[in-house]
Amino acid sequence: MLACRLGRRSGVRLLFRGTASDREILDLAAEADILVGGRPDAEILRSAERAILFLHTHAGADHLIDLFRQTGRKRPLPLATTHGNAEAVAQHAVALLLTLANRIVVEHNRVVSGAGRFTAPGASSTPLHGRRIGLLGWGAVSRRVYRMLTGWDVEISILRRAWDGADPPAGVRPFTPSGLEEFLRQADVLIAAVPLTASTRGLVGSRELRLLGPEGLLINVGRGPVIDQAALYTALKEKWIAGAAIDVWYTGLSGIRDALYDHPFHELENVVLSPYRAGAMADDGPLWDEVAKSLDKVVSEGVGAIQVVDLERGY
Repeated sequence: MLACRLGRRSGVRLLFRGTASDREILDLAAEADILVGGRPDAEILRSAERAILFLHTHAGADHLIDLFRQTGRKRPLPLATTHGNAEAVAQHAVALLLTLANRIVVEHNRVVSGAGRFTAPGASSTPLHGRRIGLLGWGAVSRRVYRMLTGWDVEISILRRAWDGADPPAGVRPFTPSGLEEFLRQADVLIAAVPLTASTRGLVGSRELRLLGPEGLLINVGRGPVIDQAALYTALKEKWIAGAAIDVWYTGLSGIRDALYDHPFHELENVVLSPYRAGAMADDGPLWDEVAKSLDKVVSEGVGAIQVVDLERGY
C-alpha cells in the first residue's frame, strides 16, 4: 500500500503486506490523504478517515464495488482507477487473435508430439484480411487495440455505452447497446474489453454468439462473465463460432485449471486458454507512471480530474 500526504507536508510512504505489521498499515492509512493499492480490506478503509481518495492500480474495479459501497466510514471514500497496463492488455488481445487465427497452439502441440512438419488437414490459418472486427467497449484497452489494427485491411465497428456527442474514429461504425444485435450480426471477429457491471454481465449469450456465425472469432480480455460461460462452451463445442481466445474466466484467480471455469474448455481444439495474464508486464514502470500522473492531477486539479468509479453504475 502506498500512502500520500498533500500540501506542505506532502510525501509518499510505501508499505508491503508481509513486511509491515497490520498496526503499521492501519496507522499509515489513518494519516494518509490518498491511498494507492490493489485489494484493501474494510478495516484499512475505515481507518483512512481523512483520506480523499483510494487509487486502484488497475482498470478493473468490479471486485471492489461492494467493499466501497459498505465501508462503514462517516463519509464515502472515492475510488478511482488507472490504465497503466492497458498497452500490455491490448498487445495481448492482438496476440491472442493472431494465435487463434493461425492455430499456433494446435500446430505447436503437433510438433511437440512428433507429428511432422506438415499442417494438419483443416488447420490452415484464417486470413484476417477483409475481416469485420467489432470492438466491444471503447476504453483504454480498445483504443489501443484499434490503433494496433488500423494498419490492416479490416473493417472496424465499436460498441460503447454512450457516445455522448463524441465522434468515433474516421471510417468506424459506431454502436450503442440498443444496437447490439446489428453490431454482432455484421462482425466476424469480436474483441471484448468491457468492465463487469450489472448491465454487462451475461451481455453475450447463446443468441449473440450465434450472430457471430460459424466463421466468427471471439477474444475476451475484459471480464469472463460478460460472455455467458455455458453458452460460450456450447458455441465452441457445437461450432456455432470458429474459435475463441480467452484471458478472463469465471470461478477464480488461483491459476489452478479447475478453478477458472466449470466447463471443460481445455478439451476443445478451437480455443486458446490464457490464465489472466494479459496485463502482466516484465516492467511495471508504465503502471507506476500512470499512478504518478493520476496523483499529480489530483494535487493540481482535484479528484474530479481522474477516473472516479461510479459505485452505482459499477464503473
